[in-house]
Amino acid sequence: MAMTQNDFKTKLKFGEEGEVFIKNIFLKMGWFVIPKYLYVKKGAPSLIGADVSYAVPDLDISRKGDRFWIEVKRKPLRNVYPDTGFSERLVSHYIEVQNITGNKVFVIFIDEKMDMCYGNWLNNLLQERTVYLDNKNRKQKYPWTSGGFNYKGNITYFPYPDAFKDICTMEELGDISYLKTQLVDIFNTKQKTLSTIYTTVQSQIFQF
Repeated sequence: MAMTQNDFKTKLKFGEEGEVFIKNIFLKMGWFVIPKYLYVKKGAPSLIGADVSYAVPDLDISRKGDRFWIEVKRKPLRNVYPDTGFSERLVSHYIEVQNITGNKVFVIFIDEKMDMCYGNWLNNLLQERTVYLDNKNRKQKYPWTSGGFNYKGNITYFPYPDAFKDICTMEELGDISYLKTQLVDIFNTKQKTLSTIYTTVQSQIFQF
């Protein structure tokens, strides 16, 4: 079934809520943020060259001379395989963005089904790994690129937890009671100030 315009807008808004949420967390950690949705009102912003252009990740993050990109994905792990991923096209674009700008890309997955936030540097995600499936009766090599269900183009998958660092639970991320708050409200509620200890832990995760 083809995706309707309304379905696309709903999906886009769902993803943007995650971007705004992560943006606010980094602001509280003392970083300066340029969200890509500020670049253009319509369409996707790009890194433009004379003959070619590349899509850029969601957030441009800077602090004290350090600068990197963040791509935010608000989606759960797959049901059949222990992995998650995103568009093969974007993976290839972000590799080029890293090469051109010299700034690395960190990919964050907001997984409301697992109540977890996890991620890693793109270069680390792209490292070759072999994961055993079905009680070690089968194995799968990663990164693994295949066609996505009801999705135009291929998706590149990365194994969880092998390729990822667990950042925090949803409750810890926003300092909001996960058990008392519906998941949809987490992205629409003003977040409390993070504790000094938690900010230190977060800073260590994103060290170069």
